[in-house]
Amino acid sequence: MICRRCYRLILLFVIIAGVQSCIKEEFTLPTRVQFLFELTPDPAIDFLEFNGGDILIRNIEFEGYRQTGDDYFFTHRFTPPLSVKISEFTGDSLTFDIPQGIYQKIKVRVKMKGEQENTSESGSETHGGKNHREESRDYPDDNPEPKDMAVMLSGSYHTLRGEKVPLVLVIDNESFEGDAVNSSGTGEIVLTRDKDYEGIFTFDPGYAFQVISRKTLEDAERYSWKGVPTILISEETNDEIYELVLYRLQKSFGLKII
Repeated sequence: MICRRCYRLILLFVIIAGVQSCIKEEFTLPTRVQFLFELTPDPAIDFLEFNGGDILIRNIEFEGYRQTGDDYFFTHRFTPPLSVKISEFTGDSLTFDIPQGIYQKIKVRVKMKGEQENTSESGSETHGGKNHREESRDYPDDNPEPKDMAVMLSGSYHTLRGEKVPLVLVIDNESFEGDAVNSSGTGEIVLTRDKDYEGIFTFDPGYAFQVISRKTLEDAERYSWKGVPTILISEETNDEIYELVLYRLQKSFGLKII
């Protein structure tokens, strides 16, 4: 009798351990998420338009808080910085395997260009938590090329005289961060292994420029950009516009996972 009870207890323990192992394994199964960058147009500003841009990414930090299973964190560094064109897919360069599950919150930080960290090659650190890193600024040349900048957004301004003047926003070394939302705009993200997902980072230059009056743009200094008179907005040119726009552009940054 005692042996039979012991046998049953051992069998029950084995079954429970097997179920727990299966559950744990289930929450480590990966889903593929491909990230890209897009601009959100703002039709309220009819005298401004943006049509693209270039980004140099230094690293991506991911913090995922799951309803069940361990929370998931990773940092992926790019050496040299990864060049990305807005509204274009980047293939495997920005595709990551992320464990499936119900994420109550996903927070992502994208660090642009800047001085390299103490690492000799690209790679990921998973479950790394949060680390403090020193940052320093590089200053662009008077007429920089995209490789010299962290973010370049290009577009045009329609003047009161009917001219179409190129407008370029140059951002040097900044970080952009935001919480992810799903297709419905809520923060709960469900990832399942039988589906591939897109993670769309968005900048909203229309929102960023809402605080800039048309008179300010009319009076903005123009610089030669690739031989063309251009409203160049950077830390060193039209800097008063730059400070206002940068804050709101960072505020507008978001991520939608669909």
